[in-house]
Amino acid sequence: MEETTYRSFYRKTPPFLTRYERAKVLAVRAEQLSIGQLPRVEVPDGNMSHLDIAWQELRLKTIPNCIVRTLPSGATEVWAVKDLINLYD
Repeated sequence: MEETTYRSFYRKTPPFLTRYERAKVLAVRAEQLSIGQLPRVEVPDGNMSHLDIAWQELRLKTIPNCIVRTLPSGATEVWAVKDLINLYD
C-alpha cells in the first residue's frame, strides 16, 4: 500500500489533541528541555521544572514538535502541535 501524507485540507482526523498525544508531547518536550534545549517561553527565576515549562509551552502553543497519526489505510497525517486544539487543559 502506498503511504500518503495529507495536507491540511485533506485531513481526515479531527484537530483535537488526545490525552495520549498530550502526555507524549509533554514527556518528549520535558526530556528535550532536560538535555539543554532552550525553552520557548519566559521562565521566571529558573524555579520551574521541565514539565512545568512544557505545560506552559503547550498552553501558549509554542512547542515545535509534530504529531504523526497513522490511518487504517496505512496513510499518515502530520499535525503540528500548535494546530491542534487541547481540550484537556
